[in-house]
Amino acid sequence: MAEILLLTSKQCKYCFTQKINLSRHGLKFREIDVESEEGREIAKKYDIMGVPATIVRSGSEEKVFIGLMPEHVLKTVKNLSK
Repeated sequence: MAEILLLTSKQCKYCFTQKINLSRHGLKFREIDVESEEGREIAKKYDIMGVPATIVRSGSEEKVFIGLMPEHVLKTVKNLSK
C-alpha cells in the first residue's frame, strides 16, 4: 500500500479540502504542518513552495503533487498500490 504524506498549514483552506477528499476515499495519510521542523525539512528536500503538498510513496517510487489535485493523487495511489 502507498504511504501518503500531506504537508499543510493551519490557514490553508485547500489543505482542509485535500484532507476531506483523501478521507472520503478511505485513504490514510499522515498530516505534517509545514511550519514544524519535519515539515520544513520535507519542503526543502522536495523544493516545495506551497501547500497542500501531497507526497505518495511506494517502495522506491515517489510522486509529489503541489496544490489541490485530488484526481491525480487518487489515480497515483491506485497505480502504486497494485
